[in-house]
Amino acid sequence: LEDSPTGRQRLFGEDIKPNDIMAKEQYLKLLSEMEETIEIRKSIPLPSEIKDIVSHLTTISLEQPRQVIKPLEELLNKYPKVPQLYELLGKIYTQLNDFKTVMQIRTRYYNEIPEYFPAMINYANLCLTCGNLNEIPSIFKNKLEANAWFSDQEDSYFIHFMSIIIEYFYKSGQFSLAQQHFETLQQLYPNHEITHMLKKMIEPSFLKSIFQRLKKK
Repeated sequence: LEDSPTGRQRLFGEDIKPNDIMAKEQYLKLLSEMEETIEIRKSIPLPSEIKDIVSHLTTISLEQPRQVIKPLEELLNKYPKVPQLYELLGKIYTQLNDFKTVMQIRTRYYNEIPEYFPAMINYANLCLTCGNLNEIPSIFKNKLEANAWFSDQEDSYFIHFMSIIIEYFYKSGQFSLAQQHFETLQQLYPNHEITHMLKKMIEPSFLKSIFQRLKKK
């Protein structure tokens, strides 16, 4: 995918207006920032022998992100099952506005650790952005209801999962299911940024579908 307005539009599997591109990129950044704060559902600890170097690279990346790319990639080649390396590298490329590389990292992350929930979330978001809707059910083992994954709606991954499922139902034309899941999310997280973003997508289409049904009658 080329790094151009047209290329960035195609990342999202839909035709969007040029003035919508920034909102989409902000959405990717928001997801990336949120991934830093969420708890690890199934923790995979850093190998003890690289803890210090990863800590050092993280510190350097705050002011000189480009300088840590090569050593991080070398670590990834040696430790391909360590989530923290993908997350740090993805954060760096997000800071550099290199969304194409962010997506490549997310793909490798999932391919290397497909049973790891953060990798599933990352890859599902990638599939939504690229329009690969058919991938979503298999990523989540055909379990598209939140109660299949969460016993607590305050689980830090809940809103990530719900946002993916809502967008999946919406983009696949299942507007009633999208609206149903959105209403649940809105009740639980009415002031969350992702809720506001999804609202702009969901509500116009839901009202349009109601109007079309009334028109047919």
